[in-house]
Amino acid sequence: MSKENRKSIILNAASKIVRKNGFNNTGIQEILDAASIPKGSFYYYFKSKEDLGLHLIEYYYECFNSVIDEYLLNDDDNFLNKIELCFRGMIVQIEKNHCEGGCGLGNFAQEMSDINENFRTKLQECFESIKKKFEYCLSGALKNKEISSDVNINEAASFIVNAWEGSIMHMKVVKNIEPLNIFEKNIIKFLRS
Repeated sequence: MSKENRKSIILNAASKIVRKNGFNNTGIQEILDAASIPKGSFYYYFKSKEDLGLHLIEYYYECFNSVIDEYLLNDDDNFLNKIELCFRGMIVQIEKNHCEGGCGLGNFAQEMSDINENFRTKLQECFESIKKKFEYCLSGALKNKEISSDVNINEAASFIVNAWEGSIMHMKVVKNIEPLNIFEKNIIKFLRS
């Protein structure tokens, strides 16, 4: 098995455990046991637990990014429809996961942003990149007159990302998708107003 394959196996195992237990509450040995990788191998793939965490943020970002790219960057010319379908698709997936785990990026942000500047910076880059994809859709929607010309694209994209993350946090508390349904219903109304 190649180095990259083993690294991916470790990241996949870590992503599930960290999503459930948090980064600080997850030990390296726990991850290696779940990945069936020998203990001495960890430092061959990662310099430290912090290095693992930075790679894990990238892993969560790539997973989230692949989902939103599927919806937001397709050939559909109805940009609001893209946004609506994107969130509907994510809600369906979250419901299949029984509202557990939340958003890996959001979880990391809540747990680690105040205590690790490297994590905070990496997370900021990830959220900024996600926001730019919504800016792209909102710009298309503005051009197509799907939204009011009064909408500030940058602020609206920030609001979408922030409101989604807040809705996911609330979903984790109430253990149902109602906060996400409320978000989905109202975000489109907000954009059309």
